Amino acid sequence: MRGFVGLSWSVFVATVLVSPCRAQGPAGDAPVVERLLADLAQDRASVREAAKRRLLLVGKPGLSVALSAYKEAPARVRAEILDLAVRSGDPRGLPLALAALDDGDEFVARAAGVALLDLSTSLADPAIEKALESGKVRTERGQELAREVLTSHLFEIVEKNVRSKMTSDSSNIFFTGQFEDLAELGGAVSDVVLSMFLDGREHRYMQAVADDEEREKLYFLVGQALMDVVQPRMAAVLEAEISELPEGDSRHDALAVSLYRIERRDYLNKKIEDVERSSRFNPESSQRLATLYYYAGRHEDVIGMYDEILRSDPDNSIAHYNKACSFARMGRNDDAFRSLRAAWDKGYHNIEAMEMDGDLAPLRKDRRWEEFVLEHRGR
Repeated sequence: MRGFVGLSWSVFVATVLVSPCRAQGPAGDAPVVERLLADLAQDRASVREAAKRRLLLVGKPGLSVALSAYKEAPARVRAEILDLAVRSGDPRGLPLALAALDDGDEFVARAAGVALLDLSTSLADPAIEKALESGKVRTERGQELAREVLTSHLFEIVEKNVRSKMTSDSSNIFFTGQFEDLAELGGAVSDVVLSMFLDGREHRYMQAVADDEEREKLYFLVGQALMDVVQPRMAAVLEAEISELPEGDSRHDALAVSLYRIERRDYLNKKIEDVERSSRFNPESSQRLATLYYYAGRHEDVIGMYDEILRSDPDNSIAHYNKACSFARMGRNDDAFRSLRAAWDKGYHNIEAMEMDGDLAPLRKDRRWEEFVLEHRGR
């Protein structure tokens, strides 16, 4: 096929691409395809977008002509054809986008990355990983873009997973092992979660959440996720971060617990000692201490601390609920159901959260669980 060097894009489309195809489809297709392909070079984004939508409606003949033009097309048109091929779901779209990561034009290479981002992770990621391993993505820039796509997909996976753990009300349910499903995805997920946590509320995924309360819930759960996905190789980073945080920073506890989970226990034990010294004078510290005991697996101490809280605040439904969680962890089902009913009587009525809470999993094997849920659901 002749190149379009020396010809305008629209003339090239008409004389080299579309004319030989006029006999291959309905008589009216060729002029439409000719006009739409020419529109892919227009300055106005709305015109280019409309052309792509129309080409998708024309179907395979239009896409085939567009793909045959790809190598000869100017950079802007190559980027639009990439987007068109991927959006169409045509099997030629994915290999074209992978090859385009090595395009010498930065605009086209970045367009390939964006096109790959639009594909489902189950389709794109194995192909990208295979292309990287086999050396099919040759340039350093192409490899960098490919890894950016994989990382972005991981961020989406993490965010979706974290959102699935959010309850419909303002409560923050957490329990050890809540994010085991994320941990099973491997080390790269651990790095993504750590990045989201350390960037805090300034992370782009947090910034995309308009509602302040929802953002706080999301960030709280990212901290819980870090505790479950943390890996020993991350110890030095976590230790450096915790040492640089200002006193009172809310991230201290999550980092200390994460280090505890990888056998660096001094940070959490020291934090518990510090809070123990102030807890008897400060109800807020007492709640925090109970939570730190929980993370350290000291459930007898958790129950003792909540008993202390309840002596001064007997209507504290969360204290009753958290006692039920620790009793369940200890296998003391009778005490757990007693505390759970007390929590309900004092106003904690979130059945959805109770059914999600892994701490109460031992109770779900007890016949009394179904009776409790049936009695209270919808009330």
